[in-house]
Amino acid sequence: MTWFDLPPKGGTEPFPVASWLRIENGRIARVRVTFDLGKLLPAGDPRTTI
Repeated sequence: MTWFDLPPKGGTEPFPVASWLRIENGRIARVRVTFDLGKLLPAGDPRTTI
């Protein structure tokens, strides 16, 4: 598991993210990520920000 603060574009406050990787036969088989979506939404849609 990794736990880190992600600073989104737009200058909003960083928010905590946790991710889990499942390794099988030396390869990544599954990735699970969790974060508070409410903290991310104020930053806007990154697909529309250039």
